[in-house]
Amino acid sequence: MTVDLILPSSKRYTRTFSPLYGPISPSASTFQILSTKCEITLSKADARSWPMILGDSSGLAGNFVAQLAFSAGGGRGTTGAKEAVLDETNKMYKQ
Repeated sequence: MTVDLILPSSKRYTRTFSPLYGPISPSASTFQILSTKCEITLSKADARSWPMILGDSSGLAGNFVAQLAFSAGGGRGTTGAKEAVLDETNKMYKQ
């Protein structure tokens, strides 16, 4: 993701956030320019939790392990389950 803002007084802010920790859905992501800030909301493309925005931030990404959150909806993969049940998207991230 690259941010390129033209600011008052001919100032400019440019920054690239790459690689992101995980995939995003560009069509579901939004931005809003306000008088004091620019808000960027990224919509994740899958249900993984992101411990940080960048996938290789200062070499810390290797210290994090993807964590799964279980719902209490019943069946396999709920709270207290012995085994995680992954959908097709998240199976490729299983280590």
